[in-house]
Amino acid sequence: MAALVKRDPSLTFWSAQGALMEAKAAGRNIIVRASADVMVMKSTYYPRALSARLSELARRSSRPESALLREALETYLVARERELETN
Repeated sequence: MAALVKRDPSLTFWSAQGALMEAKAAGRNIIVRASADVMVMKSTYYPRALSARLSELARRSSRPESALLREALETYLVARERELETN
């Protein structure tokens, strides 16, 4: 029997959301399976001060840093897409 891993529910949501967006982009009558999360070392992309702020927010909110980053990126991308649609 496989061991159950406690997972933040928002990670499941973002995984499903990503699969939905991928399926929409691929066209009609397409089924896409949610892929396994691939983690990227954030230290490669973010200054130390931002990483420290992210770590502190994750600690205070009891949410994984990866979930916070995904949420922020999704919010940003939706805003930019809306901005492009109105221009």
